[in-house]
Amino acid sequence: MADDERLIALSVSEPAEVELVRRGLSRAHLDLAFIELARHLLATGYNLAYGGDLRLRGFTDQLFNLARSYRLPGPPPTGASSGDADASKRVRNYVAAPYYDDVDPTELAAARNVADVRRVDPPSRASAAQIKGDDKAKRALALTEMREV
Repeated sequence: MADDERLIALSVSEPAEVELVRRGLSRAHLDLAFIELARHLLATGYNLAYGGDLRLRGFTDQLFNLARSYRLPGPPPTGASSGDADASKRVRNYVAAPYYDDVDPTELAAARNVADVRRVDPPSRASAAQIKGDDKAKRALALTEMREV
């Protein structure tokens, strides 16, 4: 993967519709801001780290489409050999364990064609079985762990 010295972490989430409306914005404005920021960072040679699931039309999907469309060249990664499959990938995507484990293998393979996709193991304070259940608090722990990584 990309040189960690040129790695910028991006974070975005969907606020409640009422919050956007109060500011005179819509989801389209948020999408555009996210994509433009990512595009400009990639164009200036930075690599991106992002934590998110792989759902269709989500922020991660938009970021992967940007990377696929532009294939913006970056600086050669420090210590990467020419045979390093992840050396040309400009996006590092972290996915919390319960979400990663639910991804269809063909979708995961497609994501790995454009990004360095990493599974974030469950936090030590909760087992994978506990997190996989319907308990929102335990899923929140998994997402917190992903954000910390």
